[in-house]
Amino acid sequence: MAQRHPNTWFVRRGTAKGTRPLYIFPHAGAGAASVHSLVTALASSFDAYAVRLPGRESRVREPFFLDLNLLSAELAREIAGHAQGDPPVLYGHCGGATIAWMTTRRLQEGHSVNAELAVSSHPAPGTSPRNPSWILPREAFLAQVRTDGYLPEGLVEHDEIMAIYEPILRADYELIEKFELKMNAEASSFPTIQGGALGLYGSADTTVTRKQIEAWARLCTEDVEVIELIAGHDLPRAVPHAIADALVHRFDPGSAI
Repeated sequence: MAQRHPNTWFVRRGTAKGTRPLYIFPHAGAGAASVHSLVTALASSFDAYAVRLPGRESRVREPFFLDLNLLSAELAREIAGHAQGDPPVLYGHCGGATIAWMTTRRLQEGHSVNAELAVSSHPAPGTSPRNPSWILPREAFLAQVRTDGYLPEGLVEHDEIMAIYEPILRADYELIEKFELKMNAEASSFPTIQGGALGLYGSADTTVTRKQIEAWARLCTEDVEVIELIAGHDLPRAVPHAIADALVHRFDPGSAI
């Protein structure tokens, strides 16, 4: 097994038993802690890491990325070096799906890395137009975040927490929505990644449909395997072992969790 280690960008829990590197991109506004359970569930089959972006947790003093082209280029450089020649799997949940897809493109095109992709709980970029929400006044913005499934009840009452959390949310929404709005405007020329992908969604998720997950195929040169899990929107917290099973079956069928 390559001697990979946690670093500023990539957070591991415990000791990995698997060898293939897998990088988990959390939802908008989240840090590595939001997918700790999934990292643990994957450790027996992959060398799994949560991706920690600037501006949160131990990187809270670093400036946010607001341009997905710049962020994906930086992430691709980091992953290409960290994976040490092994073909990585990139899994993005909710808004993290768009970041993972764009980073996969960068790895394939700019670094000749045979990266593969999994996504969950997010419509394919360029297929589900919506108005920008990062510029909305606070009440309207937080209402959109709540609709999207990631504003815990009672959180807005804690001013000190929201003073940290709201800027992170707005930055991530701006990062993702600006990119997706541009893709919506250029709908006739979707870029693609090489190969197919795995797409997951929750049976009780009110924020995304199966068709919107199937639409990720427009951004791949091969088909997307779509799997419905018995859960709501926040799959990494609700059903980490079901996600791990799906990832093993798709990307490492010789291993067992």
